[in-house]
Amino acid sequence: MRGIGLKKLRWEKFARNFPKMLEKLVKQKPLPVKDLTMKKVNDALKNGSTAGVYVFSRVKRDIPFYVGRSKNLPRRVGVDHRSQYKNSAHFVYALMKRNGFKTVEEAQQHFFENFHVRFIAVADPVVRAAFELYAAVELGTVDSFERR
Repeated sequence: MRGIGLKKLRWEKFARNFPKMLEKLVKQKPLPVKDLTMKKVNDALKNGSTAGVYVFSRVKRDIPFYVGRSKNLPRRVGVDHRSQYKNSAHFVYALMKRNGFKTVEEAQQHFFENFHVRFIAVADPVVRAAFELYAAVELGTVDSFERR
């Protein structure tokens, strides 16, 4: 197949940065979910880019649980994941289903008390999607919700 060498070169060019990006992600100071706001996420990003990859970890023992990506981290992490509406609070609804919580409020309370988040800016949408998968595999979170 013609062109396969060029595609491999492109993959290797941006994928070679993934180990350093992952190290930067996991070394970020975690922010407690219960305290998150759009402003706190924006302030933590510092560079003005709002697109990136995030990881929710359990507070106890800092165990990674879920890796996600967004073109707007302040909205996704600071608002959507804190919502009680099913169309935006996928994480809370998945926790509810997985852990057998009877109400969204119970699942959300569990989320607020037991998770924190780290994130890094990743502007390029292709790199962001590929890095999300790389981070999920490396951190062992691929099957956190068994294919929601």
